[in-house]
Amino acid sequence: MLLWAYSTVSMIFGGLLLGLSIYPSLILLSPLAHTGPLGLSLSLGLGYFLSSLCLLFWCALAHHLLFLGLKPGSTPLLSLTSFRWATASSLYMLIKYTCGDFLMATPFFTLYLRVVGAKIGDQVMINSKFLHDHGLLDIGSGTLIGGDAVLSAHAAEKGQLVLVPIKVGQKCLIGQKSVIMPGVEIGDGAVIAAGAVVLKGTNIPAGEVWGGVPAKRIRAARAAEATP
Repeated sequence: MLLWAYSTVSMIFGGLLLGLSIYPSLILLSPLAHTGPLGLSLSLGLGYFLSSLCLLFWCALAHHLLFLGLKPGSTPLLSLTSFRWATASSLYMLIKYTCGDFLMATPFFTLYLRVVGAKIGDQVMINSKFLHDHGLLDIGSGTLIGGDAVLSAHAAEKGQLVLVPIKVGQKCLIGQKSVIMPGVEIGDGAVIAAGAVVLKGTNIPAGEVWGGVPAKRIRAARAAEATP
């Protein structure tokens, strides 16, 4: 019963945020929409862009007002901390499934991740909307997150929600559709091959290349890369 009530409240809250995000577009672009078919088409396209930016704002604001910042640790699945985690995840799901594909790999998306707690260096390219548990992500400068790569800092184990940070060093390459699990640390300049699955708690030294399922070292660091 508790889960039904929580889900219902979450959906209503998400609908309200979505409505608030659409409202500025309706106000600002209604005159253009009434100029004819071309004006209507342009207003719909521009409205989607403006509404997407507004949704980032409202979700980020809700994240802070509801104190949804994440900390490492373990807690029962039915606990206040777990519901806070679920609420933070729900806010991001609202973005992910309405405008995630549209905004990812843009500065707007990176800014949102920083605002909700992710530590992201300069010149980081994020070409995936499957980054979760943002307050537990640390991504170094110059790193590239490939298309549809997954970074997930949570796991459900023996009735517990376990949250462990993920740290990615500088100038790393996280390949397309790879999976980075909780507690993984990736050293500077390391490469994770496309489709690799890096298991929990794996520590990948700087400059190495890892691939496979589960991921294993397929090339050691070169001497020039390994030297600080």
